[in-house]
Amino acid sequence: MKSKFFLWMFVVELFSVSLWAVPALQSQQPPAAEQVFASIEQGMSSGDISGFADYFSNQAYLSLSGGYNGYCSASQAFYILQNYLKLHQPVQFKFTTINTTQSPYSTGVYTYEMKNKRGTSQVFISLRFSNNKWFISQFTIR
Repeated sequence: MKSKFFLWMFVVELFSVSLWAVPALQSQQPPAAEQVFASIEQGMSSGDISGFADYFSNQAYLSLSGGYNGYCSASQAFYILQNYLKLHQPVQFKFTTINTTQSPYSTGVYTYEMKNKRGTSQVFISLRFSNNKWFISQFTIR
């Protein structure tokens, strides 16, 4: 009888510990690809890329119309894109496609103003998962 009681108490204790541990493990999960794309959309709309700059990989491929084209470090990507957005001041940015499969990518339309003229460009962004985190592997504005 005593052994059944202790066994029952052990099972109850194990169950309560697992209920406590699951939320702690879930909070350590990386943001979903959707959240990364939401940060990018907000930053591109406002012209403030600091909200998604941490997502640039150390070998990000940037291709910007009338500008940079090649691989760069995360810090270089930040400054290159920041300078690009100063010249091409955002009016609106909206993703038209978001694909969050195993190789997430998104496409969107970037409306900007440059020298008092409005322009529109297509944007393509792809992500890769490495070291338990999503990174921007390609950022193209054409």
